[in-house]
Amino acid sequence: MRQSLIFSASSIRPLSVAMMLCALLGITSCVPSQDVSDDIEALPLEVSKSDLSFANAGGSETVAVNTNAKWSFISNVPENTWLRLSQNGNNLEVSVTPNLSGDTRSASVIILSGRDQSKITVTQSSADFVLDFSKEEVVFSSNGGIQTIDVTTNSSSWAFDPIPEEANWLSVKSGNGAEVVYLEAAKNASYDARTVNLIVTGTTGEKRLLSVKQMGITKYFLPYEPQIPYRVVDLFAFEQNRGNILQSYSDPQAPSQMNPEGSPGQALYVTTSDYMPLISYVQNSPSDLKYSEAQMLLLYDDPTNPVEMEDYFALLKANGYEEVESQSDIYLRFMKKDRTMLAQYQRMSDGGILKFQPQYPQTEKLPTFSKIPAGPADILALLNKADKKEKDVDAYEAAHGGHLDYEGKYEGENNTQLKLFSTGQKGDEEAGYHMFYFYGAEASADAPEMLNSVTEISFFYPNPKLAIRTVGSLLFITDEYEKLLASEGYSFLQVNDDGVFFYGKPAANNMLLVHYLQKVQYSDIYDGAHPALNVGYFYMPNPNAGTSVRALLKSLNEGKRHDIGILSRDFLSAFSARHAAMHRK
Repeated sequence: MRQSLIFSASSIRPLSVAMMLCALLGITSCVPSQDVSDDIEALPLEVSKSDLSFANAGGSETVAVNTNAKWSFISNVPENTWLRLSQNGNNLEVSVTPNLSGDTRSASVIILSGRDQSKITVTQSSADFVLDFSKEEVVFSSNGGIQTIDVTTNSSSWAFDPIPEEANWLSVKSGNGAEVVYLEAAKNASYDARTVNLIVTGTTGEKRLLSVKQMGITKYFLPYEPQIPYRVVDLFAFEQNRGNILQSYSDPQAPSQMNPEGSPGQALYVTTSDYMPLISYVQNSPSDLKYSEAQMLLLYDDPTNPVEMEDYFALLKANGYEEVESQSDIYLRFMKKDRTMLAQYQRMSDGGILKFQPQYPQTEKLPTFSKIPAGPADILALLNKADKKEKDVDAYEAAHGGHLDYEGKYEGENNTQLKLFSTGQKGDEEAGYHMFYFYGAEASADAPEMLNSVTEISFFYPNPKLAIRTVGSLLFITDEYEKLLASEGYSFLQVNDDGVFFYGKPAANNMLLVHYLQKVQYSDIYDGAHPALNVGYFYMPNPNAGTSVRALLKSLNEGKRHDIGILSRDFLSAFSARHAAMHRK
């Protein structure tokens, strides 16, 4: 037969009541007082203090317990942690250790005596609130995703204030008091960036801010700028990180019997932009995978008002590009101020084509000329002088052993256009050929005294590596030759589509002396057996003497556009035309 055991309240001793409260309430500290005689009438239970407040530095207090009966105490804080309780006669000694956390802490202490009880509340203020994020700003791409932020804090209860409703694109994936925050952003389908500030309010009112920004869809793109060392994988990672998708890839092919000219390689990306939908990186050399050109399309919403073109030019300038001398209004050219990238913009009816050519830096020392090559002594004295004509050139060459190899006339004129003389010289710093260009009737229309005078002199040297270095299919002036030019006062002007590098320096009589270089291979220069270096000189008027070379070019360009007299002569656009007389091998 099952028996039941029933207790009445009167049958439970006071100490047993305390123990049951400990068990039921989860209180871990339960200490009885000393018993007193049951024959003495118990006085009502009173405590001298019912609320104790401590600073974060810690401290101690004494609470008098007024009763002549036995008493005990219980607490909801584990024994021997931050709260220390001990009985000293009819006093309860309360002490707290320093609070190093950023949270206020509290405890309840209950004094039990018979059927009476008194509660003492203990609170301790927090230390200065500490909360630092591993990043002050979190930036998401337009594709969204998840990012983690480490948190350094002395608080276990910190929390973000409610996120504004308009920032429903962002969610926080961490609990309060966490040491790692997980932020998740949805995709941003607009071109505009969006931002929200996440705020944490500390226990004493301090604020901490975490700024979260998500980029909009990129509307306009600049190409990947090569780093040292160059790695194709870095280009791939660059485009992937900004959300562009590799649509196709092909390696460059070397010339072969089936493909005598070879073929370039290409990495073609589809972008997220409706205005610049494609980016193509072209590689020309199978032995060197550095890209030689990046090509992009720019589309207009309204061809009659191409604001996209103006926006893109503003982007170029904001990123260190400046416009340089262009051959026409159709082709606009921009060079980065540090000369690491050359850009060309070709206007079309409903958009434009952009071509970027990286200017790869030189990584080793290279040999160069002992001085800027300018042919034999005094030969430049024949240049651009009204009293120096074709006959003076013939006399000079005859005196210096030159042999006339070629002579060309202006179309429709009896005037000599150019003469090519071979010198028989073979040394790297000796010009094997001299070429003279002469003013014709049209070019000297505004200055008839210049008819048949020398407008340009160029020289051919056998080793182009003394001034020009090659990276894949790209050509650059060596650092050593640049230093030679700078030592003589020359400044870079531009490089045109034919790979001709132009430099200039102010000269006497308000003129600008232009020095150019080009790597060529002509059938009638060194028999076409190998590439040669073509170095040339000509003067052009300097309408703004004393100003910078770039300002001079701007003035010249404006003059050319309006076809003002001699400024419209063959500086750049006709340069290729007059050199067409020299047939490339």
